[in-house]
This record gives sequence, C-alpha cells and structure tokens, in this order.
Amino acid sequence: SQITSDFQFNTLVTDGYSAYETVLQALGGERKHQSCLIHYRRKLLSALLSSSLLKELHQSALGEKEKLKQMKIRVQQAEPGCCVLICVEALSKLYNLQEAISKEVSQRKQEEYRRRQDSLLTAVDKIMSYQADKICIKTQSGLYKKGVGGGLYSAACAYYMNLRNEFKVFIDDFKVPADSNLVESRLRPVTVLRKNIWYKQSVEYAVDMCDIYSIFKTLELNGIAPVEYLKKYCRSVYGHVLDKAWTEALKDGHDKTKKIGSLDFKHGLEDYDLKPWLPSTYKQLQAES
Repeated sequence: SQITSDFQFNTLVTDGYSAYETVLQALGGERKHQSCLIHYRRKLLSALLSSSLLKELHQSALGEKEKLKQMKIRVQQAEPGCCVLICVEALSKLYNLQEAISKEVSQRKQEEYRRRQDSLLTAVDKIMSYQADKICIKTQSGLYKKGVGGGLYSAACAYYMNLRNEFKVFIDDFKVPADSNLVESRLRPVTVLRKNIWYKQSVEYAVDMCDIYSIFKTLELNGIAPVEYLKKYCRSVYGHVLDKAWTEALKDGHDKTKKIGSLDFKHGLEDYDLKPWLPSTYKQLQAES
C-alpha cells in the first residue's frame, strides 16, 4: 500500500499525481518516472467532447469537401479544438504502433516502430507547447496552470506541460509500458471493494485489505486456486504452531491430558519454512504429487 525504501524498481509508471515526484526525489538514485499516456488522453477527450467544434461541423449544411476545408482552415489557425483532435489521433497511431511492436519479432522493425512513436510524441509536444503559450499560465516555479477562461483545453495542456519529460521514458526502454493500464486493471477490484466498505476507515484495515487482495491476485496469476491453497497453508501453519507449543509445554512438565493455553502465532512461526508455499514452488510440488 506504500512505496518504501525497500521497494526495488528502475522506472515507476503512474498517473500524473504530483506526490510520486516527491517519492522519487526522496528515494534518490537513477530511478525514472513514466507518466501514463492514457490519463493524458482522457484529458484530451474530455476537452474534445466539451467542444462545439465537431457539433458545429456535423450540424452544418456544408458538404464533405467544405467541411474538410473548414477543418483545414481551423488547423492552420491552430484552433485549440483542432489541436486536441490532432493529438488524440497521434496517440491512436502511437498505440497502433505499440500493438505492432508487441507482435513483431524483428528487432529492426521494433526499433523502426519506436522511432515513429518518438516522432508522433515530438509532434504532440510541439502542439502542446504552442498552445501553452496561448491558453496557459506559467508560474514562477516553472509549472503550468490553466488560464482564465481556458476551460478543459487549458487544463489538458497544463497537465501535459507539467509532465512533458515523463511521457517519453518508454521510448528508450522496451520493458517500460506507455501507461499504467495493467496495474489499474489489477487494482480495480480493490477500488470497487473500497466503495462498498467506506465505513471501515482506518489505515490498518486498508493495509490488511490490500495484503489479502495481493495474495489472492498473486495466486490467481500463478494459476493457483486461492481458497484451496489458503486452506492447506492455514492448516500447515496451525499444525506447526500447535506442535511447537506442545513440545515446549511438555518440556515444562505440562499435563498432557489437559489443554494448553492460547497459541503464540507471532513467535511460533519464526522457524516456519515458507519456501514450499511460494507460488512457483507450490505449483511445482503440486504438479509432481
């Protein structure tokens, strides 16, 4: 639930939440930060859907050629709505190339596709930089904020400008994804669960919930049935602690016909062997049995 100093990573892929920059600075080292392109695209789409540009052209009595001519004029005038539309289209092409990279086996082709992605992001950067000078406000700290009356266009532009250097980290490393979709899809059940248990508001409960979910999801991703696994694991743990407690009790002269007190799971598991229960080991042992 927290990014701590023992969390090992080279590149952190997240949304645009500014706290991640503080975390990276605190951890130091050569770690990099890739900002999620999908979150940026959502900002663009929100701005585009709020625009009257497409509605005006759609409802106009102009023919197709005249509509295209009008679009061309608005593009030449760098109208914000057209600029947003161009950036959305650029990102669509970028993701088409990303899909091609994932299917391509030739390294030469992969590098060619990556160069084309780089060109698309360079074009987006030029458009956003131009618009930022017109509709955003640059603060003394160097950050951007939306200008007065700029609306969602300005907000999308400011969002990009504040993260512009972090949108292209994936270009130089094929192992780095362009977005955080994979993680978000894994976390979605936790988000749904959180909304249904809003009354359980404590740090301890949130940590326990995330731990439990992490265990279930890890087992599922390794092809292990979580409930069956946990039943076997809990029986093993209970048996280990119980045997240890009886051994110590009998050494102390405890009457074996009487029950022993409560079990100490905190110290009773100090010598417990967890290796057989690691997902990879467990799966192998199950296949061999």
